[in-house]
Amino acid sequence: MVILACKKEAGFPSFPCGIPMDDGKPDLYFQLIQNNAKQLDLPLLGEEGDSLSIRIWYRFPFDTTNQVLVLNFNDGSWKGRRYEYKFQQAMDTTHNETIELVVVDDVVPEDGWSSYVSTLMDHHILTLPDMRSIPGLDDGWLDGGNYAVEVTSRECYRFYNYHVPHHFTEFSEARHMVDILDLNRENFGIVWRSEERHQSRH
Repeated sequence: MVILACKKEAGFPSFPCGIPMDDGKPDLYFQLIQNNAKQLDLPLLGEEGDSLSIRIWYRFPFDTTNQVLVLNFNDGSWKGRRYEYKFQQAMDTTHNETIELVVVDDVVPEDGWSSYVSTLMDHHILTLPDMRSIPGLDDGWLDGGNYAVEVTSRECYRFYNYHVPHHFTEFSEARHMVDILDLNRENFGIVWRSEERHQSRH
């Protein structure tokens, strides 16, 4: 992880800027997310002037339907939007993906914005580390969902990713990620566990 600086946005905890690096290059999932965001015509994080923006990406390698939850805070209020999209990955080493937008919904949490955001902060949504940087955590799983988070203020950007975090709940960081995903399921109906996703289709 490259850490550039720690920034504090008014009313929110300070958080480190940076993205995970792999052999001197940006992390693969970071690159894929940037590609997805561009094809979905999402604005560059920070360019709309929001005080704080959070994107939570749900990616499933053997499922062509993925989602991203976009949360924006500006002028003292929150707004949410959920994107559902399909993708087709190139069958080569480029990992290029072709995106087709399926659904865009404006969303409001069932708990209300104040309670929902307070719980997000309790689970350290702004400051969780990238999963691969957690000491002692050895991810031997070859499939399952990836859950990436982008956070930006007017001066800072960071990215981190978790892979099947429910298999690593002996680590507090993974438990917090699971709690965040469960919170979004309860408030926005975003199903994230593989077994629940399969059940929801029958």
